Amino acid sequence: MLRKTLPAALLACCIAAGVSAQTTSSSARSVPASSPTPTSAPTPTSVSLPPSAAGQPALGAFLWLPADTRPSPAIVMAHGCSGVGKGGKPSVRFSDWAQRFRDAGFRVLLVDSFSGRGIEELCTVKFADRRLKQQHRVPDLLGAAAWLRARGDVTAVVLAGWSHGGGVVLDTLQDKRATRFDAMLAFYPGCTRFAGKGDRFRAPVPVVIHVGEADDWTPAAPCVQLHDNAQARGLDVTVHTYAGSYHDFDSATGKLHHRADVPNGVNPGQGVMVGPNPVARALARERVMAWLETYRTGGKAGGLGSDNSPERTDQR
Repeated sequence: MLRKTLPAALLACCIAAGVSAQTTSSSARSVPASSPTPTSAPTPTSVSLPPSAAGQPALGAFLWLPADTRPSPAIVMAHGCSGVGKGGKPSVRFSDWAQRFRDAGFRVLLVDSFSGRGIEELCTVKFADRRLKQQHRVPDLLGAAAWLRARGDVTAVVLAGWSHGGGVVLDTLQDKRATRFDAMLAFYPGCTRFAGKGDRFRAPVPVVIHVGEADDWTPAAPCVQLHDNAQARGLDVTVHTYAGSYHDFDSATGKLHHRADVPNGVNPGQGVMVGPNPVARALARERVMAWLETYRTGGKAGGLGSDNSPERTDQR
């Protein structure tokens, strides 16, 4: 693992910004500037997606369209265990990301996997007691991809998921229909089950994972193990870890706090820490938007930092 120190002038800048000037990439990278604030986007359109399989309900979703009406790539967003947001409306987190994607020229579809099934949230439910597992949501997202492609104005489809939805991203990779997506993005997914698959883990399309090193809900170590196993097999799997960052580090609002009502995590029954890290959040935004740029311009992006080493960013 090769570490390179950035030039002195940039080193001073990085220290002032609270970012270490070392990465595990094979070449030094500068620290991106802050991601621009998204423009005020129109209220998304509520749409209904047909049942993904027999016996499954129709699902609600929210659709954001870019100002440019020409064909463009699309992003399917998969929410976490809290659902899309209070009252079935997109949360600040998802609205913020959706607007950033829209401003970059993407069509955006946030799929609500809970409301149509009468589920309010799963965060406070033990894994064993959850009636909707991650893998049960895979057909929801595959159906969303098919729905978007049927519109005739979509040039590529990327899947992005957060927490429980990030885990669904990894489950979708294991499905033989995973290539309905051109690439996948997961924020702090639970990687333990997938790291344990070894050579049975599939990644037929590029996938990039962002996770906080201090995450005590869905820990980073199994994601790094997953990365190492996948890279050894030539799979396009990239992992970005963020030191000093917990679950929800990319949240647009709120403060770091303890959730005693979460029964799962690294220390079951002891709760978990959640909340934003502004420096990590800004860097993750820049990385995501830079990675997506290739899809917007009609190319095919591999994982940024896919140099056979998980890329680590220190946030102090």
